[in-house]
Amino acid sequence: MPKGTFSPGDMVRPWNTLSADEKRLFSRMAEVFAGYSEYTDAQVGRVIDYLEQSGQLENTVVLYAADNGASGEGSPNGSVNENNFFNGYPDDIKQNMAMLEKLGSPETYNHYPTGWAVAFSTPYKMFKRYSGFSGGTCDPLVISWPKGIKARGELRDQYYHCTDIVPTILEICGIPMPDVVDGIKQTPLAGVSMVSSFENKNAPTQKKVQYFEMVGSRGIWKEGWMASTIHGPMPSNIGHFDKDVWQLFHTDADRSQSEDLAAKHPEKLKEMQNLWMEEAKKNNVLPLQDVDVATIHKLEFHKAVPPDGRYTYYPGTTEVPEATAAPTLGRSFKFVTDVTTSTNSTGVLVAQGSRFGGYSLFCKDGKVHFVYNFLGIPPEQHISAALLHPATT
Repeated sequence: MPKGTFSPGDMVRPWNTLSADEKRLFSRMAEVFAGYSEYTDAQVGRVIDYLEQSGQLENTVVLYAADNGASGEGSPNGSVNENNFFNGYPDDIKQNMAMLEKLGSPETYNHYPTGWAVAFSTPYKMFKRYSGFSGGTCDPLVISWPKGIKARGELRDQYYHCTDIVPTILEICGIPMPDVVDGIKQTPLAGVSMVSSFENKNAPTQKKVQYFEMVGSRGIWKEGWMASTIHGPMPSNIGHFDKDVWQLFHTDADRSQSEDLAAKHPEKLKEMQNLWMEEAKKNNVLPLQDVDVATIHKLEFHKAVPPDGRYTYYPGTTEVPEATAAPTLGRSFKFVTDVTTSTNSTGVLVAQGSRFGGYSLFCKDGKVHFVYNFLGIPPEQHISAALLHPATT
């Protein structure tokens, strides 16, 4: 990707430019991810073991897949707190080094650096959020149904998409997609069934067209051809989508999108660009957004603040989603609490977030405390005052 077409946070630091300590840190981050992946696989295996032991596995359909390409939210330096990315705050290599031995523990919300995202997506280009490239979207899918699929351990290379999973399940179960549910007209399914590939590895792909879009990046696949924009996703904040350069790939012959054929087949590229717009309109993709994190927060749904600016919560209240709770992000706020205290009063009055970013107002050791934690970066802001006994504070 040419400079100026993506967010600096998506850059990759070449391995041969890293110090010995940085290589040790980056290696540990990859090791932790590998361990997590293995652990996850083992837990899924427990479910499969139970299905087998209970006699249900034979007629159980299992579809096992990831949800996108390798994640690139770890920045060039990796991260010990992925909330940094979601707040537009840069990761610090010194802070990362200090947490090396705690990676993978409850004290970190760690993420490997972008270099590993590229490596893990090889031989495909780019990584998660880059929807026009297979490195951002391509995943293995394992399907098992012992009673219904005779094939064992075979590979399939038909082109399918996650939208094809529901149609596949419906066909397996012999259930048509309803037009109306509880009086509500349903949106037609976007995908197609993959069942034809179960017994015939050479069965033609049933899908004809698949559009892609994620936070500003775009692509379109049609019958073995793929067109992709050179436009980095959020938080690139580039805009000017009408000025984007498109690339064209014949993915039936060039699965890794290595050879750009746009100059050789301009009419094909134009066809694909027009098709992308048709699909975007049909699937409610527009308008496009690639804005920075601060702007995204403004665009998110938030319940309107009451005219008097007050929110009242009572004892026993369950957790309140941030979007509907009192908005405290990026603004001044005040807590007024009505509590009866004693010399041993202990407990949280109100809290939001976690050790990776948030605040808490609580009573402990004869005092009332307010602690504000900015993305887990020490030192925390901490103020306290003595409780009045007995009193209503």
